[in-house]
Amino acid sequence: MWLSTRLTKLFNADKNNAITREEIIALASLVYKDGNLFSQENEYLANLLTLREVKTEQILTPRSVVHMLDAEMTISEALDNPKTQQFSRIPVYQKQIDHILGKVIRTDLYQAERQGNGNEPVSSMIKPIHRVSEKMPVHSLLDTFIKQRAHLFLVTDEFGQTAGVVALEDAIETLLGREIIDESDKVTDMQALARSNYRKQLRQGKNKT
Repeated sequence: MWLSTRLTKLFNADKNNAITREEIIALASLVYKDGNLFSQENEYLANLLTLREVKTEQILTPRSVVHMLDAEMTISEALDNPKTQQFSRIPVYQKQIDHILGKVIRTDLYQAERQGNGNEPVSSMIKPIHRVSEKMPVHSLLDTFIKQRAHLFLVTDEFGQTAGVVALEDAIETLLGREIIDESDKVTDMQALARSNYRKQLRQGKNKT
C-alpha cells in the first residue's frame, strides 16, 4: 500500500509544479552526502525515478522461452515436465501459444494430483491472467500489480499478440536494482532461466545445421 501510494503521488503530480527527475536525484545525493539518507535509500529513489522511462518490454520474459502448458494435457503430464517444477505460475494455452486461456498455480496442480485428480485436464485448474501492453512503463506496471494483487501478467504487443510474460519480481527487481529471492521457487530469476533456455535452443539449432 505504501509503495502504491508513493508511486501515485510521485508520477501523478502537477507537471507545472513538479521538479525534474535530475533535480530530485541531485537533491537525494546531497542529502546522502550529509548523512541523512542511507545509501540503499538513495539507490531506491534513483531507481524509482527511472521507472517512467523503462518499459515492460525491457524486463519481460520473451514468449519464445516462456514455459507454457497445453490446456488439454493432464495434470499429471504437466507435473511430469521438469520445467513445471521451476515456476510457481504457468500460462496455459489452447492449440496455439497466442491463444492463452489463463494460468495455473503449481501448488494447485500438486494438490489436485494428491486428491486423485491427476487425470483431469490442466484446463480444469485455470485461473484468469491479466494482460498488459509491452509499452506500459514499469511504474504503471508495478502499480497495476499492486491493484490487481497479482504475481504474473501476460504481455501483449501492438497487434495484441503474446510478447511474453512479466512477473511481480521483475518489476520489484527493477525498482530495487537487485534480485528478489522467492523461497517458494527453485528458480529465483525467471528471466535468467529464460535466457539460458533460449541460448540452449540456439546451440541446438546450430548443431542440427
